[in-house]
Amino acid sequence: MNKKEKRDSSKEYKWDTANEKYIPKASPLAYTLFINDRKEDYHKNPEKFDGGKLYSVKQLARKINSEWKKLDDVEKKKYKDIVEKEKKRFEIQKKELEDKGYFILSCGTKSTDLPAPEVKNNKRRSMTPVKQESKRPANKKK
Repeated sequence: MNKKEKRDSSKEYKWDTANEKYIPKASPLAYTLFINDRKEDYHKNPEKFDGGKLYSVKQLARKINSEWKKLDDVEKKKYKDIVEKEKKRFEIQKKELEDKGYFILSCGTKSTDLPAPEVKNNKRRSMTPVKQESKRPANKKK
């Protein structure tokens, strides 16, 4: 995966390499949803985020963490509701997978109808040159 590519965390399924099939993705934590929202806001409009001050990744994480701690329960409820909804979806899909061998996505598609991801060969090649066979005949003792 390139640095420019982002993982799609909105998908409700992931590929299980051991069993070679899609499985339901577990629900995220409320804190994780909050972090993702705040990071997205910062990257879209850094000027509105604390007067346009630029932060390193570590500084940004600390800033978001302190904001989460300052939130009251009413503001956190927005994220907790999403988590509860996702937990219910996960449990339903997990049960379907155990019973039927596939699960239905929220868009109505079966998990078995999804195409398998492309397998990429990410093995590093050795920089050592391959030893070539000698062209002259080997000396045989008689």
